[in-house]
Amino acid sequence: MDQDTAAPAPGPLGRVWQLDLPGDVPGGGWRWTHYDLVAPGSLPAIRAEGWGEAALAVLHDKDESPRLEVEGEVVCGILPDFAQQSGPGEQLLASWRFAMTPTQITTARRAATQGLYRAWRAVQAGQVPDGPAALLDQVVAQLGAGISQRADALDDAARRVEDELLAEAPTRSPEELGRKLGEIRRETTRLQRLAVPVMRLVREETGDLPGWADAETHAAARRRMLAALDDLRALQEHGRALQDELSARQAAETNRNLNLLSVLTAVLLPPTLVSGFFGMNTEGLPWSGDGQGTAWAAGLMLASMAGTLALLRLRRIV
Repeated sequence: MDQDTAAPAPGPLGRVWQLDLPGDVPGGGWRWTHYDLVAPGSLPAIRAEGWGEAALAVLHDKDESPRLEVEGEVVCGILPDFAQQSGPGEQLLASWRFAMTPTQITTARRAATQGLYRAWRAVQAGQVPDGPAALLDQVVAQLGAGISQRADALDDAARRVEDELLAEAPTRSPEELGRKLGEIRRETTRLQRLAVPVMRLVREETGDLPGWADAETHAAARRRMLAALDDLRALQEHGRALQDELSARQAAETNRNLNLLSVLTAVLLPPTLVSGFFGMNTEGLPWSGDGQGTAWAAGLMLASMAGTLALLRLRRIV
């Protein structure tokens, strides 16, 4: 997380910031208000801005499933993002909500998200979107870029697993490599489940948007999300190939162990038979009265083992 510019703290009504911005919209300007929904007074403050019941329901709905709704000139919805406190090793997820018209957008969240924070920082640096639809496009594009960045990190980890698999003397056991590969595939699946609903929204729902939020305004977001999905699909295919290779290596190792066990069983079977024969409590056993009988019996056991090994080598089993 960037630390050079701290986000403002929520006010008494949960309002984190309210910005009046210039842009290519009717009237020449638009307003962006952002709320922290954890604050008790956030709902009355949002209601006081004049939003309808449909927008209010979306903004305070506890369901975090991504969706996009249109009511006349008002567009509202819920979108996922990475949590602002996420570290490089693990990307925690959070949802944010919005309601917007041509000249106003209200965003709200329960946990701080990276996309909204970075959009706020960009505005502070003078990079102001043309309007609410452009702001939405910017935040979704940031999500796509974050997914691609995480996919690159996972791909690097997958390549390290691949190097271990192809090495003549791996430093990690197949079990360790399997666990690491499982973590990579699990994270890839999680990111794909995050990206697919967002891609579906910006691709399919844009046909229902009002004219001021035309589908063309979401071109950058679609490109970013498509690139992220392509990265995830490639990573998923790479993970499957590595899993197949690892399974083949583990099967070969298992076969070697079974072959060794079979050879040992075959080699030890004749001496076991000899020892069992001489262990019978019957009269007339060979060498029972000979002082060197034990040595002769041991020699017979060794000879049977040598004969078995010779036979196995002759049959090219060992």
